[in-house]
Amino acid sequence: MKKLMNVTPFVVLLFVVLVFGADISARARGQSPAAAPGKVSDIPRPNPTGSNPKPEAATAAVATMTGKTFRDVREEILMATVRCLFVSDSALAVKELSQRVGYKSATSFARAIRRACGLCP
Repeated sequence: MKKLMNVTPFVVLLFVVLVFGADISARARGQSPAAAPGKVSDIPRPNPTGSNPKPEAATAAVATMTGKTFRDVREEILMATVRCLFVSDSALAVKELSQRVGYKSATSFARAIRRACGLCP
C-alpha cells in the first residue's frame, strides 16, 4: 500500500491538542525534572488546577517533543495534507484546495505554501 503522507508531525500536533489541559508551561519554564527526549517521562501530566494553559504552553510542548517550532510542524502538516489531496485529485482549483485544508482565503493559503516550500501553488 502506498504511503501518502508522513503522519509524524500530525501525531505530535494531535498529542499536544489532546493534552492541552496539561501543565506544559511548567516544563517550558524548566520546573520539571530533566529527561531524555522521547521518554515517557517527557509526556506532560494533567493540570491539577484545571486552569487553561496559554497557547505558549502548546508551543513549548511541540518544541520539547520535536525540536521544531509550532509553525514548522504546522507547515509540515499543511504540506503533507496538500500533497495527499493533490495526489487524490490533481484537478482541484487552488481555492477549493485552500478551503479543504481550512483556509478561508486562497491568498492566505498561497502565502503559506510559498513560505513552506518556496513555490506558489
